[in-house]
Amino acid sequence: MRTRLIVAGLVAVLVAVAAVAAVAAPGKPAAKSVNALAEQECKQDRREDRADFRRDYGGTNAAALRRCVAEEKREARADCEEDRREDRAEFRAEYGGTGSAAFTRCVKDELR
Repeated sequence: MRTRLIVAGLVAVLVAVAAVAAVAAPGKPAAKSVNALAEQECKQDRREDRADFRRDYGGTNAAALRRCVAEEKREARADCEEDRREDRAEFRAEYGGTGSAAFTRCVKDELR
């Protein structure tokens, strides 16, 4: 009898912890690298219109995907450099500074 109460109590605690964990971070995206985000964007572009992708990057193979990823990252970095240059205070407020970590957050935001 005592063992059943202990097991029931443990199950109740585990269910409560799982519920709290699910509510604590409902929509928090997984932390992905800049490369992974750019690759995800390129794969989506390739799926949506293979002819445009082939024309823009010279095929649909791995080399074309690498060219696309490089271009996506280059464009995101250029956008962030421009944002940081235009209004440093706003950039600092949005990304938590102006250093490399804040710049990386901006690039990831541009790629999403």
